[in-house]
This record gives sequence, structure tokens and C-alpha cells, in this order.
Amino acid sequence: MGRLTRMLALTVLGGLLILLLVQPFAVRKTAPVVPKANALRGHEEYVSSAQRIGEEAFLTLPKAVKQLTFRARQAAHAEEEQEKQGLEVAEEQVVEEKEEVPEATQLEEEPKEQEVGTFTGVEEGEEEEGKMHQMTENPYERQAYVTLLDMEALDNILDISKQLNTSSTRNKLLVIAEDLKLVEGGVKDRLKSAGNIELIDIAYVYDSIFLRVGGVPEKMQELKRPIFSYSNFRDFFTNNRRLLMWLLWEYEQLVYVDPDTIVRRSVDELFQYCGNATLCAPGLYPRRCVSGGPGGALEEEVDDQDLFNPRLMVLSPKADTARRILDVRNESQASDYSELYHELNTLMIALKDSWKPVPPCISGIASASRNSTNTSTVKAFPKRILMIQGGYGEKAKDSLSITSEVNKLYCERHGIEYKSFEERVLNETKFTGHWDRYEVMRRELRDFDYVMWIDADAMVKEFDFDVRDAISTVGENIDIIINSDWEHAPSARSSPPVNTGVMIWKKSNWTMDFLDHFLSLENAYCRKCAETRCERIAFHDQGCLEDYLMTNALDVRAHMQIFPVGVLQRKINDNHKIDARLMSKWNTDYEFIVHAAGIVKERHEVLENQAVAIINSF
Repeated sequence: MGRLTRMLALTVLGGLLILLLVQPFAVRKTAPVVPKANALRGHEEYVSSAQRIGEEAFLTLPKAVKQLTFRARQAAHAEEEQEKQGLEVAEEQVVEEKEEVPEATQLEEEPKEQEVGTFTGVEEGEEEEGKMHQMTENPYERQAYVTLLDMEALDNILDISKQLNTSSTRNKLLVIAEDLKLVEGGVKDRLKSAGNIELIDIAYVYDSIFLRVGGVPEKMQELKRPIFSYSNFRDFFTNNRRLLMWLLWEYEQLVYVDPDTIVRRSVDELFQYCGNATLCAPGLYPRRCVSGGPGGALEEEVDDQDLFNPRLMVLSPKADTARRILDVRNESQASDYSELYHELNTLMIALKDSWKPVPPCISGIASASRNSTNTSTVKAFPKRILMIQGGYGEKAKDSLSITSEVNKLYCERHGIEYKSFEERVLNETKFTGHWDRYEVMRRELRDFDYVMWIDADAMVKEFDFDVRDAISTVGENIDIIINSDWEHAPSARSSPPVNTGVMIWKKSNWTMDFLDHFLSLENAYCRKCAETRCERIAFHDQGCLEDYLMTNALDVRAHMQIFPVGVLQRKINDNHKIDARLMSKWNTDYEFIVHAAGIVKERHEVLENQAVAIINSF
């Protein structure tokens, strides 16, 4: 059968070559010249005439020829897979197939099973636009679970697959890789052996929209205009694989879970729960699960939060939503600080006003203190966190005496370690007291996975919020998590500006190198900030960190996640109002930690009143 497949493929491709020689003369008067920049990419796993002659020329070919091209390509790919696995077809079987089925019929048949990373052409007569090819009568065919290929979480992905196989619906699990050619064969074999896992990559998604013949919704195909080429598409989604889900038009609904998620029991009810909402997900700081029943809270118990946590998402792939995401991404890339806009920013900006919360007992986070035993899914977070406060001088010590008691209670509740200091750490002739925090964090990061700094005049207000929820939303490459400031001076500050009153630093080689460089004062602007105050603005360490952002020193933008005001901290008693220039993108209703920044005369009274109110509510 292998020789027959090769003969069919060569026959089809030979016919295409003849058509290509004739085609330019037939359309010379009307067909435009295909720009070189618009030629399709080469791809080892997708060898087709369309990729050699350019998309415009391919689209002018007769429909029947296009379908033959795709079938020949798929047959060739299937044969390569068989050869790799050492599967040989006996000569007698080939003879029997030739006798039983005419060659013309063999050419018209679709393969019974679609190989990973391939797709087929759409049969003539398929009327419903966007309908998945080779649909069966299975009512669950157009819904699936999705996760990302993460080599460190490979065993857990297989556990997710095993749990899904016990469900009555037996939904498949789509695993999205960046490039399947770079995935080792042994890894592919392990995943395929699960039976319900389908591997796809960025190239597959591109091909399924822009190269497939027929059946693709017109609005999806129109997305090619803002993307244009495959190289742009690949660059766009390489570090944003979760955004690809809105392009999987073959499915009506998808449920995404992070690859390190533990699925304890079926969550198939989520496919019906979302309704017409664009997205369903846990809140950024989900409420505690207090019920042992399915889903926990009733639907009418609205979890009113500004932002969602993308560790679990229920969504419907739609062109309108995909275009909104693309528009936000393109707008951010046009910014002077484009490197600061990560996948999380794109999701939260694009979908901020169109998501619906899932019940709190659907998704939880595993920690030493949080009771997540009732949640259907759990995201593991075994990392150690240390909270640090410190202050030098009488005013700072007075503030610390109030806020430390509140913050210790919070840490005890959530299994977070706490430390504070009241003496100078760095050389007083070179550094103001504001810089001591960086030396203390550098030392503590030797023993902890995350160190969370809180100014002496700041305290946790929302005791139900677990900071692990915020940490778990950011990408693997993020080493600094910080809050936007609530005041702005565009000519003198980064955009958005940051506030160093609350920060979370992750232990990594990059973090240690950055702290070494930061405290070495090799940055000339920062030397002045350390001695007295910065030149552009009356800041100390904060002005220096913003200078690193403005110049992108040490590639800091790629390693920093900036949350909107309130996610980590906000100014105490600010009525949720910030600088008008920051309101639309950089403000929320959260007040996780309240900070008495800028309050001088009445600071003690303000902090004391706030602390009493927090402790009484606790």
C-alpha cells in the first residue's frame, strides 16, 4: 500500500505541476502577481503544492484538484508515520485491496483516522459553514478539554487524560505545543497512547483556518488580514498559546486547564454552565469553597470581581472574540513598552467586561493552609513564600508596630512565613533606607521560592485573598510581580508607572543577576537616586526601577508582570480613584493591601483605625 500511496501522490502533484505551467497564461489578464512576501511557509510536516506556489495561486486551482492535493498530502504523512514506527504492510494485503477497491474509489475515500497535526479537505455538499469535518453522531464531538504541552507537567497531563477517560462523555484532550517537530518521538508516543489526547501546534491552527478548502467560517478566514503571514502568526502565538484556543473553530466549546492542574472529578457540567457568555473562569481571587456539592455555590451567588484567573477557562471559539484579542495585542505591540504586555494582560484587557465567574468549588489552589479538598480541580502550588516588612527611623517603626500585627495574622492564616527588621542593612553613605529591602530580599531568596515585600505603612485588608492566586496567573518567565502606581507623570516615569510599596520577587538566576546589578549602582541615574533622590522625580529606589523599565535594562520588561491598581495594593481611602490617564486600563475595585502612601500628619491614626476594622472583621 505504501507504493500505491506514493504513486497517487506523485500523480496528483504531477498534475498540479502541469496546471501551474498553464495557469499563469490562463489568468494573465486578471490574476495579480503573487508577492514574494505572501508566499506560504515551508513546513516539514505539511508538504503541499500550495506551500510552493503561494496562497493566491493555490486558491485559483479547481476545487477537485485542491481536495486531491490535501488527500495526497495526508496519505503521504500517514505513510511517513507508519515507517517511523516500523509498521510494514504485507504485499498480499496491497494486492487484495487493489482487487477489492478500484483505484478511483481509493482516491475518493477519506482516511478513517486523522493523524495528529494533519487535516483533511471538506467534502463537496457540506452545507453548514464551520461544521467540523468528518463529524460523527457523537453529541460531544464538538467539545473538548485543552491544555498546553509542558514537559515538566507531562505526567500530570497524562493524569488529566486518565480522569477524562472515566467520564461518561469521554471528551478528548487537546494538547497545544509550539512546534510538534521539536517534540521528541517518545513524548509523542506516551501522549498518543492515552487514546484521548490529540496533539496540535501553531502551524496546525494556521493551516486549519487559512489553508483548508471549504467549511471554514468566513469571519475566521478574514482574520488573515491583521495577521497576513505565517511568520507573523507564529511569532504572535509562540509565547501566547492560550490565545490560540479562540481560533479552534471546529469546536463549539472548550474547557481549558493549566497543565499542572489536578482534576479530581468530572467537570463536564461546565460545557453547559457558560451559556452565551464569552468566557467563564474563576475570579482572580476566588472565594473559598464551602460546599461539598457539585459546583459549590449556586449560580445566583455572583462572585463580583473585575478580573478572572485563567488557570481554568470555559470558552467558545468565535471570530469576533479572536479579533478583539488580536486588536488588543496589536495595540499593545505598538506601545513604547510593548514588552510589558504579556499574554495575561492581553486576556484581561480584551475580556475584562465579558466574562462570567464559575462556582468556587470548581477550581482551587493547593497550599498548606487553604482547604481545597472540595474543589473539582486544584492547581498545585508547593512553593515557599516569605513576607517581609522593614523600616528605619521612628515614623517607620511606629507604622510597623501597627501593620505587622495585621500582616502576621494574614500569614498565619495562609501558611506564609513572616519576617521584619528595624535596623539599617546597607551602607548609609551610599544608600537611603529605601534600598535596604533589595539586599534583604536578595539574602532571603536563597531559602525561599518567592519573597513578598510590603512597606511598613501597608497592611493586608482582604484576608480571604490568597496571594498564591495572583502569583499563579503569571507566565513562567515572570520574575517580578508588581502593581501599577496610582499617580502618573508621563515625561518623567515609565508607562505604566510602578509602585515598589508591594512587590513579589521569584527566585531565579535572572532575579539574582538583576539584584546584583541594581545594588551595584552601575546605572548612573540610580546613583543619584540612592544617595538622595532621583533627578526626574522625587523618588528613591522606585525612580531607579522605573529607569530600568524606561531603558529596558537587563530586558526587565520581559521579566516583569504589572498588575492594575488594587490587585496587590492601592492607596488607603482612595475611593477606588486613580490618575485619569490610568483609569481605563490600570484600575480595579480590588484592595488586597492598603497603603498609607503620602499620608504624613495623620498616618498613625489612619493606620490604627484601619487595623482595628480589619481585625474586627477577621
